[in-house]
Amino acid sequence: MSSLVTLLLPFRNATGTLDAAIASIVAQTFSDWTLLLIDNASEDGGPAIAQGWCERDPRILLVKEPQVGIAHALNTGLQHASTPLVARMDADDVCHPERLARQVAYLNEHPEIGVLGTRTVFASTVEKSSGMAWYVGWQNAILTPHEHYVKRFVDAPLAHPTVMVRRELIEQ
Repeated sequence: MSSLVTLLLPFRNATGTLDAAIASIVAQTFSDWTLLLIDNASEDGGPAIAQGWCERDPRILLVKEPQVGIAHALNTGLQHASTPLVARMDADDVCHPERLARQVAYLNEHPEIGVLGTRTVFASTVEKSSGMAWYVGWQNAILTPHEHYVKRFVDAPLAHPTVMVRRELIEQ
């Protein structure tokens, strides 16, 4: 199966949020994607949720990474991704139904751009989360390529679960 975009979605012990995250990908208006669900040594019902989605949609694949750590999970996902575009998603996030369509269109219109992300909306049930709310506000205020270039040494200027990157840059 060949597609234009591979989404990497690592998860570990994400029973409470994984289903909604996957559903938000399946609901995309852009449908030329493959979703790699990377089980990062889960000890809960997450792998069963992932397997259920794999059985319902052939674009969804489950990969296991026994070594705990998001870097390990993402590298394992990259080994299985061969599409021209690679996108990120997290197990505790949901994405806008037009996310992929808009990102693919933008990259098609702007060959000089290699990586892009979107603004995010922060919501949490954690009482003391003002630091994360501030951080999301900081990321959302960074809009131009130049601002991203400058801020890359401060912290990650792009929200990881919104990133889409040209595979050729990863290979370089």
